[in-house]
Amino acid sequence: ELRAAHRASVEASFERLAVKAALAGGGGNPTGGSGAASAAAGAGAGRKPGGGRVLHAECTNWDFGDLEDIIEVHNLIGYPAVVDHETHINVELLDAQAEAEAAHRKGLMRLLQLQMKEQIAGLRKSLPLRQLGMAFLSFGGEAELAQQLIEAGLARACLTDPLPRKQAEFMARRSDAKVKLGLITQEIAGLTARILEEQQALTKKLASAKAYPAVVQDIQAQVARLLPKQFITTTPYAQLAHLPRYFKAAGVRLDKLKTDPARDARLATELAPLMHNYLRKYQENAKARITDARLEEFRWLLEELRVSLFAQELKTPMPVSVKRLQKAWDAYRNL
Repeated sequence: ELRAAHRASVEASFERLAVKAALAGGGGNPTGGSGAASAAAGAGAGRKPGGGRVLHAECTNWDFGDLEDIIEVHNLIGYPAVVDHETHINVELLDAQAEAEAAHRKGLMRLLQLQMKEQIAGLRKSLPLRQLGMAFLSFGGEAELAQQLIEAGLARACLTDPLPRKQAEFMARRSDAKVKLGLITQEIAGLTARILEEQQALTKKLASAKAYPAVVQDIQAQVARLLPKQFITTTPYAQLAHLPRYFKAAGVRLDKLKTDPARDARLATELAPLMHNYLRKYQENAKARITDARLEEFRWLLEELRVSLFAQELKTPMPVSVKRLQKAWDAYRNL
């Protein structure tokens, strides 16, 4: 089932990358909001240093009505969002739509945690933190592990797109979370255990492959990309579920390397131009603080290509090849 779902995701990635029209940026005329949202943004609205214009301040409940997608305040058009302030949330008017969407997701996460304190406290006690703690140590302590697991559970249980912008929608998501949050979070904890187990097994194999420094360096860089400090929360669950296979594939690569280093060198040479193109564009976007969903899709296709090249016996959800990814990259570059 998981493989079938991932197959659909990869197929969609190829299609989105290959068809220019489907990915062309759309327009749309901004429309001013009305009613409660606009009224709330009256003369009393202020601007917090470094943030947006505050429409509702220091909220711990969704008691500020529904949010429009875009509103006009004092001849300024902006995007309302629930914004995280740790002990509370504010509803703020932000200038850029992408900024507002990212802030809204984080703000909803905070509001859920404020609303579900007791349930989250009980869930925290039931998580296998001690069992996972040692393997997770390079990423943080037990408190960090618990926070990441809970946030990943909340994200999967409540914060699927489209995100709620109405009070009734938020309350429905919260009710759903009360039923399934524990099961989902425990499932993510089990997946995390498998990820760390495969990562540790790969680390041991890397230690015995010092005679091949270029390959070791390549795999270490791959692991670093796949496991940032907050990998549980920053990696979409659909991809998180495949990390054990990616690490296992890297281990298979090391096993084969010792018997046929020439084969590995040939395959690495085929992979290198695609990796170079991706990393160069990723670095450009990072400097400009640009989030590019199409580039992110290509990144996961590269991980599948690694499996196909170096550990084909582990299989991929659909056929991938250097030729296919080169076509996808050409389509992306020409958009």
